Amino acid sequence: MILSLSAPMADDSVENWMTISHQVDGISLNTGIGLGRAVLHHPVGTKVASTREDFGNRSQKAQLIQLDQAFVHLADEIQAFISQQSTSPSTKTQTQMQAQSAKVSRDILDVHLLLARDPGWKRQLRERIREGMSTLDAIDQALQSIRERLERKGTQPHWRERISDFEDLSGRLKRHLTDSVGVLENEDGDSPIIVVADRIGPAELLDYDRSRLVGLVLVEQSHTSHVAIVARSLEIPVVGGIKTLLQEINTGDSLLVDGNEGRVYIRPVREVVRRYDAQFQFKKTRHLGLSEAVAPLMARTLDGVSISLLLNAGLVEDVDHIEAAGAEGIGLYRTEIPFMMRPKLPNVNEQVKLYQEILNRAGRHPVVFRTLDVGGDKVLPYLERLKSESPIKQRRTAARIVFDRPILLRYQLRALIRASVGTELTIMLPMIAEVSEVQAARELLDGEINREKEKGNPVPTNIRLGAMIEVPSLVHQLPQLFPHVDFLSVGSNDLFQFFYAIDREYPKLTDRYDVLSPTFLSVLKSIQEQCQGAHIPLSVCGEMAGRPLESLALIGLGYRTLSMSAPAVPLIKTMIRRLTYQEISDYMAGVCVPSQANIRQNLRDFARDHGIYCE
Repeated sequence: MILSLSAPMADDSVENWMTISHQVDGISLNTGIGLGRAVLHHPVGTKVASTREDFGNRSQKAQLIQLDQAFVHLADEIQAFISQQSTSPSTKTQTQMQAQSAKVSRDILDVHLLLARDPGWKRQLRERIREGMSTLDAIDQALQSIRERLERKGTQPHWRERISDFEDLSGRLKRHLTDSVGVLENEDGDSPIIVVADRIGPAELLDYDRSRLVGLVLVEQSHTSHVAIVARSLEIPVVGGIKTLLQEINTGDSLLVDGNEGRVYIRPVREVVRRYDAQFQFKKTRHLGLSEAVAPLMARTLDGVSISLLLNAGLVEDVDHIEAAGAEGIGLYRTEIPFMMRPKLPNVNEQVKLYQEILNRAGRHPVVFRTLDVGGDKVLPYLERLKSESPIKQRRTAARIVFDRPILLRYQLRALIRASVGTELTIMLPMIAEVSEVQAARELLDGEINREKEKGNPVPTNIRLGAMIEVPSLVHQLPQLFPHVDFLSVGSNDLFQFFYAIDREYPKLTDRYDVLSPTFLSVLKSIQEQCQGAHIPLSVCGEMAGRPLESLALIGLGYRTLSMSAPAVPLIKTMIRRLTYQEISDYMAGVCVPSQANIRQNLRDFARDHGIYCE
């Protein structure tokens, strides 16, 4: 989303804008652009009206009664947040962009409500009060005990999030006990605000006036943090991973948050604001009604070459956007996301219901199910040992499950087979490094099919097995791989970072290398040529496919199937319908000079000269 840059702001003096202006690079946790005044976030409960001595002078009975009342108010407050999330009005465009995180956001608040009603937590506090401790001290000590217990479990993101949940709820409980008005500051009346926080809970974010909240800047950098997920559901641009932001930003500073590039401009000069405002005004007119106008049209070039546009999905609701976005189906359904949202491993029957619902919603449209892809930054709380042992996450455990924990894959394959009875089932294996891994997975799949047949159960009408090309070692084994797969898909995100041995979440390195470098493009071209020669269907399902300039390059390299997020489809389709395939194909053949760092500017020049919008 792009938030208006022309909204009124207080204290718009030249001196304020021109003082120590600089930019800081971080990690994009949600796209979009926002301009507003900084508000430094203070955790709920750090400022309270009553003193600890005041609570210490109250009788135990009075404190216990007040504690019970505070818990009631806390649960009511969280329930109100849930109701607001469920009833918030949204346009079709907003629904399309928000649905990927909206349900997860509600699930997170549901967890907060469960914790707020947790009788064990309340019992701990009451016991401490009966032992002579004041209510506020009891809350602090209980929180410290919970924090220490969870920290002993590990440093994985889900434990950090649970600690953050209890910190948020503990602060709220103290606020209700003390009748504090809270910590939110009404900065500049109606002017837009950007919240700057070291740590902030998802419910704390909802405390802010959403009509004014236009951006979020964080020290943390996890895409799966609860606050990042809630911010995405609200379409708020988010940049994380800025370790020194609390030392560089003061309350009231003007900030420009560029969630598209993962960048924050502190006290930006007017020229920077003008540049972003020009982009906003142009994209605003282009987006206005674009999805509805383009959805029914074919993704076909001016010289008649058809490009298949598919959706990347991770939630059941994403499937509903196929037709609204003008896509042809689901090119990548991330099955691990429902696993990550559950407190325990879903059994076969639970998985069957989920996959059936996905297929029912997709209707006549095809769906490609990617098997469980976990490890690195995607941790299942109930299977901690599936985390990657590498600090730079250079090898997730997705393929190793075939060997180390085959029962997980067997159960998932069994569920997919049962859910797809009477229709075609398409399965894609992630993070494959060796042909033998595909062979092992094929054996497990054949075993599950035979198991169903022996039981007299029906099976899918046809089963297609494919693999993702994400590990560079697989590129050198394509001829040996072809006999064992029905299709392949390039996961450009991981292939790129493993190809250059970089961490995509480390901004200094990501700026040094470019997916539009001739070296990386030559690898993509080699993959395309080999697959075409072997008549193996090939797609791209990484971020390259959803960016107009990068997808222009992919089409020029010969790729005919691209899978992306729903909001990207109308942009890519519009670009394709203004493109002559032969021209971009010829251009790409001559522009990839190995000595160049990248051809990004070359492609921009090509697009501009041919009247194609690719920004």
